[in-house]
Amino acid sequence: MSLHRPCILDIEASGFGASSDPIEVGHVLADGRSRCTLIRPHDGWTHWDPRAEALHGISRETLLRHGRPVAEVARTLNADLAQLPALQQQALRQPGVDRHRASCDARALQLAIEQAAVEAAP
Repeated sequence: MSLHRPCILDIEASGFGASSDPIEVGHVLADGRSRCTLIRPHDGWTHWDPRAEALHGISRETLLRHGRPVAEVARTLNADLAQLPALQQQALRQPGVDRHRASCDARALQLAIEQAAVEAAP
């Protein structure tokens, strides 16, 4: 059975609601290549929820120091994902996959989809 791995995209945010902003984007492509990029907060992005930081482990100070500009992240993401289908993230946990990085979340989804396909095969 030939299995096609989908491209998976995962985004971490500054909080949990509509006022949250993206702070990290990660993806894993069908061929296994992955990228994870911190996003420097735009001037108007002020919402910060300490509960979200406790979950993803990324501080605002880290973003300010190491994050890439929003436009740069968008251009890179568009180039990496051009012509590729992506699936919406689901809350899945896979043993042995670190969930602190967006690209690791994306890889966990890819592995879960692969496992489901194997289990569903006749």
